[in-house]
Amino acid sequence: MTRFTPQWLQAGSYAASIDRRLIGALWPAAASSGMAVTVSSAMTLNVAAGQCAVPSANNTGTLLCSSDAVEQVTLGAAPASGSNRIDLVCVQVRGTDLDGGTDNDWILSVVAGTVAASPVAPAVPANAVALAQVYVGGGVASIVAGNITDRRPGNLAIGAIPASYPRGFLVSATGPSGTVNVTATWTTVFSLSVPVLVGRRYRINAWGRGLQGTATGTNQQMQIADDQTGTATLGLNQNLAVGNTLLGQGSHLYVPTSTKTAVINFQAFGGGGNLQFVANVATIWAEDIGTG
Repeated sequence: MTRFTPQWLQAGSYAASIDRRLIGALWPAAASSGMAVTVSSAMTLNVAAGQCAVPSANNTGTLLCSSDAVEQVTLGAAPASGSNRIDLVCVQVRGTDLDGGTDNDWILSVVAGTVAASPVAPAVPANAVALAQVYVGGGVASIVAGNITDRRPGNLAIGAIPASYPRGFLVSATGPSGTVNVTATWTTVFSLSVPVLVGRRYRINAWGRGLQGTATGTNQQMQIADDQTGTATLGLNQNLAVGNTLLGQGSHLYVPTSTKTAVINFQAFGGGGNLQFVANVATIWAEDIGTG
């Protein structure tokens, strides 16, 4: 058994193959992004910028090859009329501990197939990933788009968390910014803006504290109110005397009807008196709880 050195350990050192194991844990199979092969002119092809993950032939992990500009490769001359060939355009990694050679790099290689009346594509070399196969007809002087078959494996991007998974806490706000006096009208004390996606569900939580500031009132309330007419009561008192406090907390399920920035309001109703909220006595926070 071999216990390998952890990557990036302070003052540690290890072979490049150890880092390849890390990349291999992310991309155990060939993967790519970009690097489309297209016609340039005659027998010359363009390979777009991109990245390709190439599993090593000696099972020491995966190598990540990156390019930030278009590069070109040139195919060999076409076979004689009556015969044809299929070539491969590949990303190929070279390394002393991979193939025993002296080069430590990666290249765009062209692997020429065997000439035949009905040709087949050649095998992909070790430490390489095919980007495209190209049909080279007998006697042709140039390649056209229809001769190129895309062989890129794709899927380089690390997969997103499935939509059904909860994502947890998103955003919160505390308010109001200054004193707000609420009488016998539903009043927004402060608001929270929440970026939401249609198809997901959100739990809106809130708590707050209001002080009865003038006359004794009736039916004082606090609530969460969303922009889709949904509400949730946080606190209720039928006869709150002057100087007493109305406390409340609660949650509200919010299911958006569109992708947008939703506005969630902390609201209060003062009844017959004056329910007062001084600065920063209430909080709203939002959680993404998945798709159901």
